[in-house]
Amino acid sequence: MSLTRPSSVIDRFPYLPVEIIALIIEEIWALPLSKKERHFFMKASLHVCRIWMLTFLRVSFTHLHIVSYAYYKYIVLLQTDPTFTSSTVTDSDGAQLSLGAYFCRCCRSLTVSVQDTLFYGFPRIFTNLSHIRHVTLLYHNVSQQMPFAYISRFNTLFPPRTIDSLEMRFTYDVQDADYSARLRYLYHSKEFYYPPKFYSPSVKHNGVLQYKLLTLPYIRHLTINGANPALVLLVKCMSPALESFETDGDPVVLELGFDAANVRPPPETPEERF
Repeated sequence: MSLTRPSSVIDRFPYLPVEIIALIIEEIWALPLSKKERHFFMKASLHVCRIWMLTFLRVSFTHLHIVSYAYYKYIVLLQTDPTFTSSTVTDSDGAQLSLGAYFCRCCRSLTVSVQDTLFYGFPRIFTNLSHIRHVTLLYHNVSQQMPFAYISRFNTLFPPRTIDSLEMRFTYDVQDADYSARLRYLYHSKEFYYPPKFYSPSVKHNGVLQYKLLTLPYIRHLTINGANPALVLLVKCMSPALESFETDGDPVVLELGFDAANVRPPPETPEERF
């Protein structure tokens, strides 16, 4: 891959083989970095040398992380505005591609934080990503009160026939400014309650599981961590084509099924007072 830009002295005399540079970038990019850490690495990678920058573009485009609203807008413009950049890329097969076309060809996975307001403003730009296979949704200090709101949004944002792997990660930090004590029991709680007449998989009519928009028919690999057991079982029920499933939920509770896992807190508990 090459980018039509003049080379610098450091590019003509690289200190490391390209294979080593690629290994370093791939290993760092695969780490569970915070948004701030990943953003810093992204900015730094554009200024090391040309070989490092080109390798970083390939790795970061292949496994895309939306780290900021500015970066989201950059990705949008790459795909929707041909005049946004005049840079072209020579792909591994020798084809000359615009940077936007190269991104669409490279992208295999996407990681995005669901609590970001920009998530709700995504246009359907991801329909151009014909090779994307995996999506990771990060939920931090996000209520689990409406378990299918994000699933329906997922179906409207992404081309479901190409994505067969989904990961959902729920994390909470009581020290964060956006943590809500009022909704605490809606967070990671083993005693969270969903009205059975609407949510229980045993309901044959008028239940939420009857709506096609709230199913994941093409997901074959599902991972859910940090969610309450009832939510885990609900999402699993919505994925009829599953081949593999992983979760950190209590296997004993999960084995008992949704109605057993879906237990309402007693009236005297602090959670129920809300």
